[in-house]
Amino acid sequence: MESNSGSKDFAKTIEETSPLFNYWKSGQSNQDEEDRLSMSSKDFPAAGLFKKEPYKWEMLFQSIVREIKSGDEDSIKGLRLLIQMLNEKEQGKVITKLSETSLLSQSIIEKVSK
Repeated sequence: MESNSGSKDFAKTIEETSPLFNYWKSGQSNQDEEDRLSMSSKDFPAAGLFKKEPYKWEMLFQSIVREIKSGDEDSIKGLRLLIQMLNEKEQGKVITKLSETSLLSQSIIEKVSK
């Protein structure tokens, strides 16, 4: 069982891996919004969720990472789908962050990256 401090660290680490982390910390000005929208995929039809409902995207992202961390490998498809809503550059950043934080095992990272 994780300590309360461990739970907070885990939650903070998940937040920091999100491509929206800096957006949520910003003043969410017009420029911040443009920067957020520029992270989305131009070709992936489901990217509308990231573009139009970033809060829902964020909640799904954090929830799915938690589910995978707790052993639900079926959620890998969901995480892969969320990451595909991002442009290639942002996809790479998210994969790198997830890998560097050791939130997910390397085998999970490889499955998400496919």
